[in-house]
Amino acid sequence: MIIPLLVIFYGYVTDSNEFRAFKHAQEVAAKIVNSAEYVYSLGKPSQATVRINLPSYVVASSLSDREVLFNLTTSNGIAEAYQLSSVNLTGDLPKKEGVYYLTLVANENGVEISYK
Repeated sequence: MIIPLLVIFYGYVTDSNEFRAFKHAQEVAAKIVNSAEYVYSLGKPSQATVRINLPSYVVASSLSDREVLFNLTTSNGIAEAYQLSSVNLTGDLPKKEGVYYLTLVANENGVEISYK
C-alpha cells in the first residue's frame, strides 16, 4: 500500500515542479519582451539592464525575430515556453538555469539583447 502511494506522490511532485518551472520560464519570457518593448519605445540609444532567474529544466533558449523561446525538459518530452513581441529581437539568451543580467539596447531595427 505504501509503495503505490510513494509512486503517485513522486509523480505528483515531479509534475508540479515541472509545471512551476514552465510557468516561471513563461514569466521570464514575458519580462524580457515587456522590457524590450519599453526600451524600443524610448528610441535609440536607450538601454536597460534586466535581472532574470532561469528555472531548472531549461535546456535551450533562442531569440527569433519577434519571439523569446525557452525549451524545458519534462517527463513528457520538450516543452516550449515562449512570448511574442511587437519589436524585432536579436542577440543571445542564456541556455541553462541560473541568475543572469540581460542588457537590452534599442536600435533602428528593434532591440539587441546580450547577457552576463
